[in-house]
Amino acid sequence: MENLRRLLNPLVLNLQKMELELTCPVCLKLLTSPTTLPCYHTSCSKCALTPTSKGYSCAICKSGYCSQDLRPASHLESIVSIHRSLSSTVCTMIEQQDAQVNIPVAKTASHGTPESGNRSGVMEKYDQMKSYNPVASKLVYDQSTGPAFGNMEGVQAKDPAVENNAGAAAVAPTAIVQKGHSGSQSSDGPGDLDCDSNDLEGELITSRSLLQTALKRETNVMDDHTRELKRQKSNDQVQRQTTMASAWKCEFCHSSQVTECTGPLSHYLNGEPIEADQAWKSSVHHVHEKCVEWAPQAFFTGDIANNLEPELARASKIKCSVCGLKGAALGCLVKSCRNSFHVPCAYNIKGCKWDQENFVMLCSTHSSKKLPCERSKSKKKAKLQQPSSDTDGLNSPSPMQRDELWTASPFLTSGWVICGSALIGHEKEILDQFECHTGITVTNTWSSDVTHVIANTDERGACARTLKVLMAILAGKWVLNVNWLKDCIEARKPIPEEPYEISCDVHGSVNGPRSGRLRAMQQAPNLFAGLTFYFSGHFMPGYKANLEDLIAAGGGSILEKTQLSCASLILYSMEPPQGNSPNTLETINKRIAEAQELAATVGCKAIPHTWLLDSIASCNLSV
Repeated sequence: MENLRRLLNPLVLNLQKMELELTCPVCLKLLTSPTTLPCYHTSCSKCALTPTSKGYSCAICKSGYCSQDLRPASHLESIVSIHRSLSSTVCTMIEQQDAQVNIPVAKTASHGTPESGNRSGVMEKYDQMKSYNPVASKLVYDQSTGPAFGNMEGVQAKDPAVENNAGAAAVAPTAIVQKGHSGSQSSDGPGDLDCDSNDLEGELITSRSLLQTALKRETNVMDDHTRELKRQKSNDQVQRQTTMASAWKCEFCHSSQVTECTGPLSHYLNGEPIEADQAWKSSVHHVHEKCVEWAPQAFFTGDIANNLEPELARASKIKCSVCGLKGAALGCLVKSCRNSFHVPCAYNIKGCKWDQENFVMLCSTHSSKKLPCERSKSKKKAKLQQPSSDTDGLNSPSPMQRDELWTASPFLTSGWVICGSALIGHEKEILDQFECHTGITVTNTWSSDVTHVIANTDERGACARTLKVLMAILAGKWVLNVNWLKDCIEARKPIPEEPYEISCDVHGSVNGPRSGRLRAMQQAPNLFAGLTFYFSGHFMPGYKANLEDLIAAGGGSILEKTQLSCASLILYSMEPPQGNSPNTLETINKRIAEAQELAATVGCKAIPHTWLLDSIASCNLSV
């Protein structure tokens, strides 16, 4: 057992080092279809053909290359297969070692051991012959019964001293305690005894008290041996876990350290947690618990980590603003902020603000803004606060004063649900006051129950194309500016919404909210009813999910590539690549060419994703 442990520890470490050498520097996984670059570095063939900000360039040395310069590295593919087999074998050996350590020390008797089973008479006699010793045979010989270990052939001489003491031996209670390499012992003994090889092979105990002392000593030795095995098992497990923990690194923050801000290092296979002794299997992701929790698109369902692999793929392309390494999944809550962080790096920055309830943060640059948890706390505080004599009566009224400030019939407003969209500081405060004065439900997220969306507008009265605004247009809901809230509070009753309805957005679309409401009032078909869409090329996962939600809300459906027909619409992304890429135009032109080529093959039409947004914003199809 000790030799196996000594063998496994360096083997595990060397396997980990081997895995690092066989890991793609782009996707951080074991090489798939390895490809050698002109600079002699290696990556997956798919990763090697992923364009960067400078076209095709090595992820390690940043050397540029062309696609025709790539060469397959088939020998590395064989080494990757060998590594997988070795990892599986080592994992099996570790499991077997744990199983062997867990086997209790069995009691043995002179007739055999649990490990060997009940031996035949021939094997018993063979074992007895192996342990036979002339000195021991003289000590245990009895005239009436013969040698204590059976009738040994070829033993003719008898010791006179033993013959003279035969009667005394018959009267006194006799116990034989056999010592030596044979492993045999008296039938009364519960376990093996340690002995020196220079001692006699056996000793005769003729005193009852001496017999009890010997048995007690034998039991104590047995207990010590069992405790030593348990202690050795515990130490081995701790040492192995420590070795493994130091070898594994979080795939987000690239650190093996476990601190309060990272949480424990967990192991997931297809999103499901596995134990540490299974974590050497291929395709297992090693991530800190906090790194998963704070990844925007990853979430837990019980113990299962959902969207873990897409988040790891997304984070593998984003550099941390602190350490410069990739894997920075955490971004600032302010959408215009370009800072991204590893969770441990962000925790070490003074001035960052954290919302532990909603798993969002503000970087030190935008720490003056409010987090969602702070806004909810300010709402609760406003509801409990009593207005002072020198403040405006509209600020934080008590429940008893609410009826005086809001005279609308509850039957008129009981179904209202207000949702804010891209509101800034003072606009959020007005929304908080409106909720406090009226008791009407206010929510931060879009749902089908929302009746009014209050959107931020610029000096021209134009709003941004947020998901909430576009959803409201498709559902025929009110899209209003914040002045409607202010005038309702001043009038202490609901006022007509039409004068406050937003008529245009920052991209030039007009009358979308009004057209959406009229379609809903006339019970017209949904905007995308009967249309089918296919997403071609690369889309950011979160952005693609929002587009899919908009299509579903508009009555459209999404197809697989095999389901395309001449009536389908192929969508391609006009979003620029992430980061400051000088080849943005080239990338977009490539997407357009791929989509148009596919559309020509099927006989349908290829359109940019902006067409989808323009159609919703104006509530009118332009195809």
